[in-house]
Amino acid sequence: MSNKKDWMCEKMHQLVKLCESTEPAETEERNLFSPYTIQANEMLERVELYYGELSTEDKVEMMKQANMIWKVRKKIEGGELSTDWKVRMHLELEDNIRSGFKVTAIKHYRKELKAHVGLAPSLKEAKEYIDSLAQTMRIVT
Repeated sequence: MSNKKDWMCEKMHQLVKLCESTEPAETEERNLFSPYTIQANEMLERVELYYGELSTEDKVEMMKQANMIWKVRKKIEGGELSTDWKVRMHLELEDNIRSGFKVTAIKHYRKELKAHVGLAPSLKEAKEYIDSLAQTMRIVT
């Protein structure tokens, strides 16, 4: 085993452990495991079994995904985020903003709130929220 593989495996094990410890107490009707726990376990398996076959780009992309999951799960652990739909939405909004899809982020925010809370914010409110989120991410939109 290479030192880099061992290091990456250890990091992925830490991520899986964090995901498992922050799994929702109650399972959703549709899902037994959260998507982030599944994704973390899949990444760990890829590193353990296929590290030598992964390209540098694949490894970097996995590290980026792991960082996003880690960030959200640490917020859950600290009590800043409480429900999986909010976590998923927040990650998706950040991805859209980071990719330059601000309008998509605004639409997604409105759609998710309508689906889960029953009320959609106005376009102005949604834009202000996305602008605020972008600002906290230190991305000028």
